[in-house]
Amino acid sequence: MFGIKLFAMPKFSLSTQDDMQSVSSLKSAPLRQVSSSPLDQIDQYIIQTPAFFIPWNWPVPSLGTMSSGQWNFCDFIPLSLEEGPMETSSDSFSENFSTFIQTLDESRFIPQNTLRNTLSINVPPNGKPKEGWTKVNFVNSVNSYRRNYTVSMYPYDWVNSVQASNDLSPLSFTIDDAKVLVNTNGSGNGKEVGNQCKITAEKWGIINIYPSDWFNSAILSLAQRKDGPYQAGFTNNDFFDDNGLIRGRIAAFIVALDPVLEMPIKKDDSSVIESLVDAGITGISCLGLTFGKDSGQSILSDFNKTMDQEGNEFIKTSSVNSSEDPYIIAVCVERL
Repeated sequence: MFGIKLFAMPKFSLSTQDDMQSVSSLKSAPLRQVSSSPLDQIDQYIIQTPAFFIPWNWPVPSLGTMSSGQWNFCDFIPLSLEEGPMETSSDSFSENFSTFIQTLDESRFIPQNTLRNTLSINVPPNGKPKEGWTKVNFVNSVNSYRRNYTVSMYPYDWVNSVQASNDLSPLSFTIDDAKVLVNTNGSGNGKEVGNQCKITAEKWGIINIYPSDWFNSAILSLAQRKDGPYQAGFTNNDFFDDNGLIRGRIAAFIVALDPVLEMPIKKDDSSVIESLVDAGITGISCLGLTFGKDSGQSILSDFNKTMDQEGNEFIKTSSVNSSEDPYIIAVCVERL
């Protein structure tokens, strides 16, 4: 299970700023991005946003090992297959896929060799390295073998690549029900002055997630078309309906470097924001991030209050990053 506790229930729209496309039109158009294996389209995916920005700081795997942060993120199954908030479940995609193939009737499945080979790869290693598996560095635990995942690029190389790119259209997210809090101690427990946040990123990209050899998409397709064939007591619904064991997976995720936050403020809280901007004695929290003197992010000097044509006030940050790490700001869910 991916270890993030979710509080907000963000809804969103997604657009590039060239023409402020809607979600539906964006999904039908190619996305330009920095990725070693870019997606041409995302119309087949369900876009979900986490309640908190997730630092993308995974180390590059070495010597057959992988960080627990990467493995947990790649392996969890979303609780819902609806667009909107990303909610995690306790389901492991790799474990549930293994359960799925074990329920197939090997004597009637065609081609048998394909199923037999996949079943063999999914048998856990006996203390030795094995095709399709890796050791995961879990905290306070002996490294244990898990089914392997790879990604199209890792943070260090992606940051270097995107910094050198000049052909990206800025990406814009609007997330509703993302609490904007003003506080005096950086705790994030202060007065709520807004419930929407617009995120804009000049440097962004889509990173693909690939299950290793233990996964076989051909078996999924064959089983779905032929309702197995399963052993007695199982049907496609057990695996592929909205609550099925392998209903979907995280196929990719959207990352951003130095995104900017723009938050509309309730009109009756204008004086609170004036105090924040003028005195600089408080901070602002949104999406799990805190801005202000206590945060060490030197944000107040670049903290601006603006007004739109309708007279609504906004506060705008210069950047959310206090380091060079990019953030995961959305996930692309594939329904199986």
